[in-house]
Amino acid sequence: MKKLLLCSIVGIFALTSCRKDDDATPSIVGVWKESKTLILSATDGKVIIEETPDACAEKNTYTFTSDGKYITKTFYTAPDKTCVEDGSETKTYVYDATTKKITTTHSSGATGHVYVKSNTATELQLSDNKEVRDYNGDGVKDEEITIYKK
Repeated sequence: MKKLLLCSIVGIFALTSCRKDDDATPSIVGVWKESKTLILSATDGKVIIEETPDACAEKNTYTFTSDGKYITKTFYTAPDKTCVEDGSETKTYVYDATTKKITTTHSSGATGHVYVKSNTATELQLSDNKEVRDYNGDGVKDEEITIYKK
């Protein structure tokens, strides 16, 4: 009887532990590639602009490391239509899971921030939280969402 009770307790503990891990929010750590950018009207939420990166910009990578580094590697299309590496830049970042705010800091001390709108194991959506610009001229700052894929 004691063995049965002990096995039951261990089994329940194992199932509960697994369930909790399954419910955990995926990490932003990893190498991400931009999939598309959406501009949503702040007044009605409709898509105003949808942009996808060209073949050269698809090579850009955005990496969040587990030790707080944010590394970008970018490419551009040169006048002769070749894809050229523009370079890489390393910043530090802090992710506040409560506010879903990512704050990056350049070596010069300049900071920037974005907000995690959605995060799965394979997709990360970052938003400017309607803080940047009015794209459609209606007097209200619109939301820019960039969607990244692993």
